Amino acid sequence: FAAATNTIYLSQELVDENSGNVNAIASVLLEEYGHYIDAQMNAIDSPGDEGEIFANLVVGKGLSESELLGLLGEDDGATALLNGDTVTIEQANISWLGGSGDWYNPRQWSGGKVPKSSDNVTVEAIGEKVQINFSKGNPNIKDLFLAAKKGGSLSLNGLTTLGNDTDILAEGKKSRVKLPHLKTFSGQDVYSPSYIMVKDGGEVEAQKLTTLKEVDLYATNSQLDLSGVK
Repeated sequence: FAAATNTIYLSQELVDENSGNVNAIASVLLEEYGHYIDAQMNAIDSPGDEGEIFANLVVGKGLSESELLGLLGEDDGATALLNGDTVTIEQANISWLGGSGDWYNPRQWSGGKVPKSSDNVTVEAIGEKVQINFSKGNPNIKDLFLAAKKGGSLSLNGLTTLGNDTDILAEGKKSRVKLPHLKTFSGQDVYSPSYIMVKDGGEVEAQKLTTLKEVDLYATNSQLDLSGVK
């Protein structure tokens, strides 16, 4: 969405790749409509990714305090070249559509394409078992939020490295984030560290993790297994 032109823009690539996947296009439109409403109500853009917050509220998906704080701290601004002019836009967050599958399958993503290095990405398992494989190795993305809630299980098989701005949450009894092959987790920097948070019976398992830098750890009545960290 570009406030300067009061217009929501969809890439032709998104439309072409999702001609048979209406949910992917609808997900992007809903988030961008949230940006549009914010522009109508506020003279100054609200902090964070208000579009994704709006989209979650519309579909009845509750946000925990940590998730909300994460979205409020996101920078979803970018620039795009439209008809020869540079326009400031707010871009949609890319989310995993649910179920198990391969990270590099574009049909698994809300934007209809595999996340790239400039994207903000959310992967959640809410009351379901989700297993993600990495057929082409570790991805390179800007921001990553991994979460298991309401008894959900999120397993990332083949992922060996996490970096940039990555946050992990396991919230609720039997909610598990499993990182069976993860060896290195390095946050962005000391001023803006990543975090692993387990609460209310949640669990995070990363027994092969040996290197942990610039990552804050929080655990409340939960299990955080980082036994391999030196």
